[in-house]
Amino acid sequence: MFVREKQATFPAETADVGARGCRLALARPVARGALLQLRFGGDGPEPLDAVGQVVWTRKGEAGVAFLSAPATRKSGASWMDVLFASQLRAARRDRAAGDDLRDLLDVPLRLGTPPRAPLPPVALAIARVAERAGRLSEVLALPGGIATLAALVEQGAVTIGSAGGDAQGWRRALSVAGDATANGAAPAARAGQPAGSPPRAGGAAAA
Repeated sequence: MFVREKQATFPAETADVGARGCRLALARPVARGALLQLRFGGDGPEPLDAVGQVVWTRKGEAGVAFLSAPATRKSGASWMDVLFASQLRAARRDRAAGDDLRDLLDVPLRLGTPPRAPLPPVALAIARVAERAGRLSEVLALPGGIATLAALVEQGAVTIGSAGGDAQGWRRALSVAGDATANGAAPAARAGQPAGSPPRAGGAAAA
């Protein structure tokens, strides 16, 4: 991420991101009470911009309270989900960024918006984890699990926020996918969608 204070812009690392604020690891000091422009992301389809105020500082770190929550144009994913997906994609590409996932291993996954098309096998396995509020650590062992989870989160099908309210839609989606797997055939990909990639959640914008 990048931080802008007055006329200076500099990189920072985030930790403990929540709905009301975050902790920053900074290479340069900031003063308590300072107003910061925050730009999250860079590994996803869009950056997330927010304004925050420094509420505490210590060597190399600062606590920031959001004055305006990060906004996303995506209809299917919250800003926290978009940021989470960005972290997943960065970890997939960069080993150093992958080490940061250790702090997220116990993050619970939940079902969001049910997909309109049958789930491919890996996406189905992730949905089963999210169905019981399982942890990110359970997904990492799946082949292609990180990339598939990132796509599901961006589409709003899986979330780290509150579970979606369409339980009946998910029962139908999981039942259809389970039947296809039991019959020995992977669900067909949608037109124009690479085989094995998760289908878009209902109404979600493209990732």
